[in-house]
Amino acid sequence: MRKSKEKLFTLISTLPPLVGISSYTVGLLKELDKMESGEVFSFRKLYPSFLFPGEQYDYSSQIPEFRNIDVYRIIDWCNPVTWILPALKMESGILHLQWWSPATGQVYLPLIAAARVRKKRIVITVHNVMPHEGNPLYKVIWKMITGKGDAYIVHSEKNREELLNLFPEIIEKPVEIIHHGIEVRRRIDRKEARKTLRLPESSMIVLFFGTVRKYKGLDLLIRAFSKVRGDLFLLVAGKPWIEVEEFRQLAEKVGVTERVRFDFRLIPEKEVVYYFSAADLVVLPYLWFSSQSGVASLAVGYGIPLIVSNAGGLVDFAHPEAVFETGDEEELAGLLQRFYDDESYRRQLQRDVEKKREMFSYHRAAEKTVKFYQRLMKL
Repeated sequence: MRKSKEKLFTLISTLPPLVGISSYTVGLLKELDKMESGEVFSFRKLYPSFLFPGEQYDYSSQIPEFRNIDVYRIIDWCNPVTWILPALKMESGILHLQWWSPATGQVYLPLIAAARVRKKRIVITVHNVMPHEGNPLYKVIWKMITGKGDAYIVHSEKNREELLNLFPEIIEKPVEIIHHGIEVRRRIDRKEARKTLRLPESSMIVLFFGTVRKYKGLDLLIRAFSKVRGDLFLLVAGKPWIEVEEFRQLAEKVGVTERVRFDFRLIPEKEVVYYFSAADLVVLPYLWFSSQSGVASLAVGYGIPLIVSNAGGLVDFAHPEAVFETGDEEELAGLLQRFYDDESYRRQLQRDVEKKREMFSYHRAAEKTVKFYQRLMKL
């Protein structure tokens, strides 16, 4: 229950237009709404798509309704006047930025400066300790924004260590670990899902889901998959940010064309349930990563076991025996073969994912966030 009508927090994110961060924001806000009063300033228009050619925005979704949280959709990436409006209008003592893309840097810099004038505390949730792509300009922007908080939220202990190594100047500031929330989702009948997607009915299906980007290691997965013996099928689904013909050529080269399906497109939200309901296993073979993963959260939410590399915070979502060394093709192939051959191993991973569904709930994330806000207000 809300303790008073005084707003505890002001959060900056995007509701719609929808991008990857939107589902996290909505999941967290739904739980915060049950506990405290606050406000959200959302983008009404995001950065141009040419800055991130693979990213697409969904402007059609409805903004969720909250009882105790006011929503203002006023920030326009192309209109500098709107960049400082949240700082001028905010009613709480905490400005909480969701920091997910270097393209928002030009908005956040003046916004933070304006909030400082009003003596507001700045909290930054650092979703990626450094940007996924290695553009030097992006790294400069990342460092400019990340160092300007009064307090920080990261999603794993590994992310905390990386953050403090990269920004030793913030070592005396509060850095809270609050895991990426999990929304428990219901699967549909597996047979129905596979029939709808025209997938093999009896094969063990391995799913690679999400945007296809260089750092995600799809080529590594294809090579490892080719070494696994048995009735397995690899399903790749997601919008490409890079040229994808090389993956088709690689599948042909290693002889798995008949056992791989590429759905290189943005998967609409209403279709996501079919992909996860059809899958036996989700694999995230990321080559480098400094965050937790929305795809991993989806997999756990649907109760699907994962095999992951030890990049970034991925290890938090998988059983220790389902984690392989980043870039190690042979180790990944071995884990895939074990998953296919060993029923007790599959049961072990299934039990583990069920525990994580509870451990990483949005309710727990919201509870920790509120306690962090309250501590900051006393400093």
